[in-house]
Amino acid sequence: MPMTKQPKVAIVILNWNGREDTAECLESLRNISYTDTVTIVVDNGSTDGSAAYIKARYPHVVMVETGRNLGYAGGNNAGIRYALEHFRPEYVFVLNNDTIVDRGFLERLTGALEADERAGIAGPKVRFYHDPARINAAGARMVWHLGIARNIGLGQYDDGRFNTEREVDCVYGCGFLIKSKVIDDVGLLDEKFFILLEETDWCLRARKAGYRIVYVPGSVIYHKEGISGKAQSPVSVYYGHRNRLLLIKKNYTPLMMAASAIPVVSMLALTAGYYLSRRDFRMIGILGKAYYDGLSMM
Repeated sequence: MPMTKQPKVAIVILNWNGREDTAECLESLRNISYTDTVTIVVDNGSTDGSAAYIKARYPHVVMVETGRNLGYAGGNNAGIRYALEHFRPEYVFVLNNDTIVDRGFLERLTGALEADERAGIAGPKVRFYHDPARINAAGARMVWHLGIARNIGLGQYDDGRFNTEREVDCVYGCGFLIKSKVIDDVGLLDEKFFILLEETDWCLRARKAGYRIVYVPGSVIYHKEGISGKAQSPVSVYYGHRNRLLLIKKNYTPLMMAASAIPVVSMLALTAGYYLSRRDFRMIGILGKAYYDGLSMM
């Protein structure tokens, strides 16, 4: 009996001054059992010699150099465009460079999407790299009144509660599989987001087009983010708050927008109060600019 042909998958990895992490990620991909893949590393304007380092050590990898930092959305889009134009894959797997993957992670994801015509995006179980007994994400759910997505299971022990395949609102952006047909239907990542919430927007756009988003626990990857998360840098504060307003504008009905107004303003007041208590006027200014720019986009 002939073997079923695997659908082709383009794996897109975004690198920005992270050559050691990217190298470890690529080493894990060497050992996967899925055979019909092409790996594309997008160097997003690195200054640490990443592109030359990766090209010398991984000649089988396709290198796309953007020349400048285009953010998560722009950098990944550069790789996705290249993949669709040159390799015509049935699927694209978007993967953070600070991850490693299990050997059989890709079969489970493609299997889930092949089995369901309306399923368009699939996310794996994400465990913490430095504490693999705990969950980083088992899919994500929308907190609609705040305009954000929160990881399901964050920080909890992987004790069997997160082993059921199910539909979710969205996936966690450190690694997920999307059908090329979905990209054809809804477009690429929205580069206005630059970083943060762009994969959430993609999922919401896919859902609006009639696709299901699924969590596939049999597929496992490991992410180097800490359990406590990353410190709130000026960049993350700005884009986190600005992009929340952009996400609401793009994906909410007028009634949903009205219902979210008071919670979003309350979040602004709480955050501003926190920085005021610390006399951190620089961060208050960044927060104000985030809301000014976000409201301007609305």
